[in-house]
Amino acid sequence: MPTSRANLAANVVNGKIYLMRDVVNEVYDPVTDSWTTRTPNPLAAFDFASAVVDNRIYVIGGFEGSGSVSRRNQIYDPENDSWSSGASLSQNVVYGAAGATTGAMAPKRVYVFGATGQLGIVPIPPPFVNQVYDPANGNWTIGVSLSTSRINLGVVVMNDTLYAIGGHTYEQVVFVEPSSANEQYLPFGYGTIPPEPQPESFPVVPVAVASAVVAIVAGGGLLFYFRKRRRQSQPLQKQSDK
Repeated sequence: MPTSRANLAANVVNGKIYLMRDVVNEVYDPVTDSWTTRTPNPLAAFDFASAVVDNRIYVIGGFEGSGSVSRRNQIYDPENDSWSSGASLSQNVVYGAAGATTGAMAPKRVYVFGATGQLGIVPIPPPFVNQVYDPANGNWTIGVSLSTSRINLGVVVMNDTLYAIGGHTYEQVVFVEPSSANEQYLPFGYGTIPPEPQPESFPVVPVAVASAVVAIVAGGGLLFYFRKRRRQSQPLQKQSDK
């Protein structure tokens, strides 16, 4: 990368990789093996959660430049290279991860898993929540939390099912050993989306077979025609013989 960074997020839109951290927004093109710099995040953020919906990148929560925990929902449009603000989270979130459902098996939503406050400040850890964002109407709701409270975890979506993998567990004021947990989460409305209608398909007939069928049909038609003509000519022949 042109700018060395850690605690950043990476997302793919239209075959390019967007990497964001603080106010740096750099894009990698694998085809040309080149980097470009795009419009920076107007509000510096790191340790945030991020996901893509309809080719827009959502930068959610994290630490702001001042070090305070954020409830912000910032949206980047790569096509226009512009930023806008979405509805803020219902609770702060930091050290989190996010995944987005596609609308194929479940309604389009962004699921954000993370802690609601900065760790290590008080002996009691803050709550870990699952906040769900609807991009269509901008509403936030609360989903079922993970069974294991974890930070710095990975979240991936396959067939509109979310998998929350690894991370650190947290107790009192210390980070516990890295976790090997792999929890599967079924999102709101899973299985209620009807599959898209598929175009009617017909069996594919090999060209050689099709040609043979045409030849047989055509030959049969000609044979029938000549037999009919022969029968029609027979009475005329008999009359001429008389």
